Amino acid sequence: MDIEMEVLSILFRSSYNREEKLIHLHYLMWDWLSKNPRREKSEWPGWYTIEKYVRDPPNHCFLCLLYNKDCSICPLGEKVKESYPHYVCFLFCEWQAASFIYTHKLAKLQKILNKEDRDLEKKEVKNIRKKVINYARLIRDINEQIMNTAQESEE
Repeated sequence: MDIEMEVLSILFRSSYNREEKLIHLHYLMWDWLSKNPRREKSEWPGWYTIEKYVRDPPNHCFLCLLYNKDCSICPLGEKVKESYPHYVCFLFCEWQAASFIYTHKLAKLQKILNKEDRDLEKKEVKNIRKKVINYARLIRDINEQIMNTAQESEE
């Protein structure tokens, strides 16, 4: 099923409440990003369908929309310091930094002519690509991890 159809099936599934819809859209977008490490959130193909039915999520983030941009209750929000009142989405920052480095390393790799240097750079690019994919998967699965933890604590 293509992304547009998946988005529509989530949006119009009557058995889902608003929270479930946003969590599924979050998963769908980050799953796509984990499979497309050279892409940015704004390039997700689901936005073309979403814009007709859902107001534009802040920061292109369904969790920001779900938690009304209150990072203190978002599963991705982490306190910077105990004495500092602000929260930051460290996982997203790590993904964004790794994604930026990956894109620039790929461009640099195209210009390297020396085979030894090129092989070293290829290895580094491959490692950074894994980082980008792993961060995207962590972000994709954050709600599932939180739900599992909550269920375990109830038992």
